[in-house]
Amino acid sequence: MNTHLDHVGTQARQKGLDLIVSKIAAMNPDNLPMVLTGDFNVQPDNPALTRLNTIMSDARRTAAKTDYRATYNGWGRFASVIDYIYYRGFSSCPEYETIVKQYANVQYISDHYPIVADVEVA
Repeated sequence: MNTHLDHVGTQARQKGLDLIVSKIAAMNPDNLPMVLTGDFNVQPDNPALTRLNTIMSDARRTAAKTDYRATYNGWGRFASVIDYIYYRGFSSCPEYETIVKQYANVQYISDHYPIVADVEVA
């Protein structure tokens, strides 16, 4: 699954995440391995993530090798973590990375950095 939550409305983000959690239960009653990615527009300590954190794991927090770089760069004006890779049904997440290298000598190819995670099934 992938999502892009509202960047203005606190209630819209909370309701969006609540809907996602409900849809996960409906779409995946057999608890098959799954991944949720997206721009959630909330910091990692935001209470909007509480319910999601009870059913899925944040790859950044659980990876054996990880980083804590900002995922949103605001074209060089801002820095915050608002993009996520969540997973469940996998045995581990060996690596998470925020990709900050330049491409074709361009400092910022987007206002967000790409993020990647490896997840494994035992």
